[in-house]
Amino acid sequence: MLSRSIAGGLSVNPKDQYTADFQRGIALREAGELNESKLVLERVVTGRMLSLGAQHDETMAAKSQLGRTLREFGDRERARILHEECLAFRRRVFGSQHEWTKNSMRILADTLDSVGRSEEARKLREEAGPEPDARSVAPLTSQAAKPFTFSITTKSGLQDTATRDLLGDLYSRKDQGKDNGMLSS
Repeated sequence: MLSRSIAGGLSVNPKDQYTADFQRGIALREAGELNESKLVLERVVTGRMLSLGAQHDETMAAKSQLGRTLREFGDRERARILHEECLAFRRRVFGSQHEWTKNSMRILADTLDSVGRSEEARKLREEAGPEPDARSVAPLTSQAAKPFTFSITTKSGLQDTATRDLLGDLYSRKDQGKDNGMLSS
């Protein structure tokens, strides 16, 4: 696989860069930096489409996270389109009973609620069933149990550190060095 050089003569595999940018985009959104999150996640979607293809789960994961950012940004219709695409892909690839598919149903349901389509949202939530307790669910991939920790400083100067798994699930988060109550073991 191709790699690109960065300062100091190090090389970064583009897939690794997309993973880092993917996590950074999520952290930026959670820090309230929606415009920057949108830009980063749009680059990740484009990069993953070019390197992995449009019908790859990592591309769909990036589209889903971009959709979440767009929904918070106020572009709910574009978010809905992305979430519908992700759900269709996951139903086709994983089947309706897979937890990733059910998670896509829940995300789309939230987005449908935001555009006034409450009845469709209710049906999707019913189909997806209750959200599992994150601590009781076995990791969905072998890498999911390996957390990443990212620190960013927002434009307003706030330090935000988040530890998450490769699927984007939040394990812990500290804002300005203070535990915000979301820490878990």
